[in-house]
Amino acid sequence: MYRWFLIGITMAGLTGCLTFTVTYAIRSRGAWRYSDAGRFLMVGQANLGTLFALILTNQLLGTDWPGRELITVLLFSAYTAETWWPLRLLIRVGRRRREGAKDIVGTRVSEYDD
Repeated sequence: MYRWFLIGITMAGLTGCLTFTVTYAIRSRGAWRYSDAGRFLMVGQANLGTLFALILTNQLLGTDWPGRELITVLLFSAYTAETWWPLRLLIRVGRRRREGAKDIVGTRVSEYDD
């Protein structure tokens, strides 16, 4: 019973990630690709979805299936890269503020920093 409860929770998480990424891609008409926040949201949800898929696969097939170690290393590398992404964005916004750049809407970036 406990095992099936965990599988259900994992499937709910995977479904939520898939629903968000598909809905966001359709509703934004691809505009998510042109903003830092959009790319971060999409990659974050996609990464979380792959984590749920990996957990679900391990729950259903066990931990002894072909390619598991390689896939695990690749996914964990992606998760690690994602944890550093916000720092990159923060540095980028600071640089834009110093240069007086404008964002996509035409508003000075520094107005968002307050």
